[in-house]
Amino acid sequence: MLKKIAISFCAVIVAIFALVFWQIDRFHSELTHSLNEKQITFSEHHIHFFPQPEILLSNVKWQDKHARSVSVANISLQSDFWSLLAPQKRIKQVRFEQMNIGYSGQQKPDLVGMNGQIEGDFLIDANQIHLANVLLTLRFAQPLLFNTQQLDIALNKGLIKYSSSDWQMILDDIQVNGERFVFWQLDATKQPMMWSIASEMHYADSQPQLRFNLQLFNKVNAEQRLTFVGENIALTPWQKMLNLPHLFSGQADIAGELLLTDNKTEKGQLEIKIPAGQFNGLNLLALVTKYLPIHYDETRFASKEINTTFQHLQSSLAWDSTRLNLAKLTFQIDQVGVTGQGVINLNTMNCDVTLNVGLTVPQYQHFSLPIRFFDSCYSPQYKVEFKQHLRHQLKNLIKEKLR
Repeated sequence: MLKKIAISFCAVIVAIFALVFWQIDRFHSELTHSLNEKQITFSEHHIHFFPQPEILLSNVKWQDKHARSVSVANISLQSDFWSLLAPQKRIKQVRFEQMNIGYSGQQKPDLVGMNGQIEGDFLIDANQIHLANVLLTLRFAQPLLFNTQQLDIALNKGLIKYSSSDWQMILDDIQVNGERFVFWQLDATKQPMMWSIASEMHYADSQPQLRFNLQLFNKVNAEQRLTFVGENIALTPWQKMLNLPHLFSGQADIAGELLLTDNKTEKGQLEIKIPAGQFNGLNLLALVTKYLPIHYDETRFASKEINTTFQHLQSSLAWDSTRLNLAKLTFQIDQVGVTGQGVINLNTMNCDVTLNVGLTVPQYQHFSLPIRFFDSCYSPQYKVEFKQHLRHQLKNLIKEKLR
């Protein structure tokens, strides 16, 4: 009796393993067919059963009719036994090493040596992907978007729909480099001359929702133009996400454009408006009271606040691949008006910016106090530029006060 039970048990185990092997082989065949349909090729592959089903692909390459190309040294696709038995296949984890993205014929791809992994629940249907409990980690060999070398995304659930001319992405409860958004929707539509993209993001707190629209125009020779407009951009979380110096806080409206050559930023320009916010790291008002005839209660500075609250900030920026030029900067602090200009080195993140601080009171409008900020943008040094013209203005102010 026990012998029959043992034989039956072994037969069931063998049948389960045979079914799993058949499903893995079927999944591999379907995957290969799907990849080939999308012009994705690979040089070799390996299948592992333990500790969990895994397919390894080497020298993976993809190229479309516009000569865009992606190459990956190694890709690992992991699932589990129960998912393989289901009619719809679920992938649990994707890992990739040394991913390069660019255009064929380029001497150097736009993105080089990316490593990362995606894990979660991915349900792939025709023209759509359901996502749940997703963790995405990306590491860039070179900084991306000014100073970003890593990207960590955690997603509760989401849906991606796509066709040849439209994309839609809906994400619920997402964190990007530690900053949380409760909702993010992106719609992309292909038009004859460009891709038009509209995005809406809801912050975790009560801040107004962010809206962002951009148009990516078709290439003319090797050049491509991108225009964008954004509303209600909360500066603090975005500076953290992009690993930028925390220079400003507040809600910004922006508009600008980029010129790309071979998908690399050749130059760009940006207009920024912030109705109210703070300039971080320096109490500018406390500094200028040493030199300007401003009469404030001393208790206002007793807290040793190191931020400057401002109103009506407007700025014009222009940049290329190595430097950012601050062409114009204006804002107000009560009775004080500030204008500025300067340069930021994007490779070293060093600043050289001069702010000219003056009074809005009519009898002192001719006076301007220049303060220069220099060295690292993350912790800049500053000094008042005492030039001969400034010394002459200070003497005249003292004479007026003594009359």
